[in-house]
Amino acid sequence: MFTNGFSGTVYQGDTIECEVDGFTVTATIHSDDDTTPPWERQDGNGPVSDWRRRDWAGRYEKAPGELMLHEDRNRDARFYDFAEACRMARRDGWGVAGGKRDGETARQCAARAAMADFERLRAWCRDDWQYVGVVVTVSCNGIKLTDSYLHALWGIESDAGDYLTETANEFIDDAISDARATIASLAA
Repeated sequence: MFTNGFSGTVYQGDTIECEVDGFTVTATIHSDDDTTPPWERQDGNGPVSDWRRRDWAGRYEKAPGELMLHEDRNRDARFYDFAEACRMARRDGWGVAGGKRDGETARQCAARAAMADFERLRAWCRDDWQYVGVVVTVSCNGIKLTDSYLHALWGIESDAGDYLTETANEFIDDAISDARATIASLAA
């Protein structure tokens, strides 16, 4: 089992290792090449607009209740429909860190949940986190015994910390079993 785990935000190439029954087990972080934005990739996010260009006066067409999510180098922008996200959060019972606070109304709690969603999506737009995969391989005496991507899970948020380590730990037994099978087939 991996005793030294992934923590904080991980990056391409980060690794952890452990020794199990004479095998070296390595978990490596790889960037997920699916760059679909989170609001298109998963449920539970507020609505995000397509890219919008500035008008001739340098302004964006923005509806009431929208917040600028991201502006690119060309000064095109995407907007987050905060008003609709609040309605969705209230209707669907979105959770929020710390739960509902004492004295907080349902609308206030929904607004806090929508703001947390907005900030999370904004962080992705700023490249503060990305989707990654954790890949587990097994070697012995420097000889790799398992396929590079056979024991892997993709689409994990790069700041998932302990979850990345837990996922890597779940692959250890199967990866070692495959390494033993490789050794057996080479010995036959």
